Amino acid sequence: MANILIVDSEKSRIIDIGRSLTNEGYVVFFAAGTSEAMDDLKKNPIDVVITDIMPPKMTGLTLLSIVTENYPDIPVILLTESDTIDAAKAAMKDAAFDFLLKPVPVCGMLKSVYMAMRHKNLAAKSQTSAMDSPKNNITDISSNDTLFDAMDSIFHIIGRVLELKDPLSMGHERKVANLSLSIAKKMGLSQQQQDCVYFASFLHDIGKLMIPSEILAKPSKLTACEYAMVKDHVPRGHALIKHINLPWPIHDVIYQHHERVDGSGYPQGLTGDKILLEAKILAVADVIEAMTSFRPYRPRFDIRIALSEILDNCGKLYDTSVCEAVYSLFRDDNYQLDADLSSERVVAYQ
Repeated sequence: MANILIVDSEKSRIIDIGRSLTNEGYVVFFAAGTSEAMDDLKKNPIDVVITDIMPPKMTGLTLLSIVTENYPDIPVILLTESDTIDAAKAAMKDAAFDFLLKPVPVCGMLKSVYMAMRHKNLAAKSQTSAMDSPKNNITDISSNDTLFDAMDSIFHIIGRVLELKDPLSMGHERKVANLSLSIAKKMGLSQQQQDCVYFASFLHDIGKLMIPSEILAKPSKLTACEYAMVKDHVPRGHALIKHINLPWPIHDVIYQHHERVDGSGYPQGLTGDKILLEAKILAVADVIEAMTSFRPYRPRFDIRIALSEILDNCGKLYDTSVCEAVYSLFRDDNYQLDADLSSERVVAYQ
């Protein structure tokens, strides 16, 4: 069973967290501060680190930096107060696996540790597989039909798992993937870029696996707090796959698919050319599919309304070249979002 290191100066919290993890079969190590934590990391085969963002002597962010540099395979989960939540979110971009708001619910802690272990094991298998595979295959995976078809099937399965997590979004990943790929083809992008945006579409909401189902399926409009939790699916998704060795920058596309050209998006507020083109394509496809799908708190919008949203904000929220391509798809090519989803990629490669 996995070894968990908890770094926190508050003894009562350490005891509660430790008891919950021990009851699940984990081996737990305790440290009251960063220096003790470093000793434990040197002496014991730690699998996951859970640290308060503000332990004594050095901050949890300092410990995070040390662990990332010296033990890059160990996921770090931050415990944070409401007044340090922005720092925790920022830390997830490059290093932290997850953050939990104190007081930490037991179920939330167990789920985060479980996901951290799954991520760690998956990353290890991915690295082993990459070392065993010829290097020339990883840069042009589309040239290997068998490998490409296998990856295609895996990404479709992940998309369906996300649909089971959020039944209200049934078909979302597949429709966004087909539309994104069609836009990329319309724009004349390279095969590598087409493959990147297509597969990123199946994973763009993977962070929602760590969002409570009752929030995702809430039959009424979300509160500001609930909406903030949903927005966290972006850094959580990025953290889940950032160490997986893929032949495309999918982790960056996922992290940027809610960014907007004018800087009004999240989580980084990127502008213009700082946003990957594949992310700009995914953003437009995501908005169109979401607007034309039913939600408990609103009816589905006609595609003409969705396209008006895109065109009205062309050059402001959405990339101009992407807007022009998607408008041409629907106007000139009579593109249909719901066309033959059972055949998966046939819509884009007909």
